[in-house]
Amino acid sequence: MEETYKYNSDEASKGNPGQSAGGFCIRDCKGEFIFAATYDLGIRTRLEAETSAMEKGLNYCVTHNLLSVFLETDSLVLIKILNGVWEVPWSIKIQIQKIEFLRNNRQVQKIKLSNQFKMYQRMESPY
Repeated sequence: MEETYKYNSDEASKGNPGQSAGGFCIRDCKGEFIFAATYDLGIRTRLEAETSAMEKGLNYCVTHNLLSVFLETDSLVLIKILNGVWEVPWSIKIQIQKIEFLRNNRQVQKIKLSNQFKMYQRMESPY
């Protein structure tokens, strides 16, 4: 049976656009840690940084023969772009083409996209 890997990517930026970083984490089907990396991405928009993190992680998966991947990102915009619901902005067109190449040319055999929403609790002051 083919092993499936879970891949999470995310970005952080100071402003939109602003100084940005991205990263990804890969775990096996048991939740065991495989690899994680972070990258300084320079001045980028949040969507550019999110897309860069996903592209770098997928490249890692292909290089290391992790070809059945469950992708999880908190970017609903990126999910809609990859699913063909929304048009690709020119600023990320090349990166989206690289991601689509990996998906469509079977270098990554299975990709399931999922949106993981960030949940923030408002902390009430006791005073």
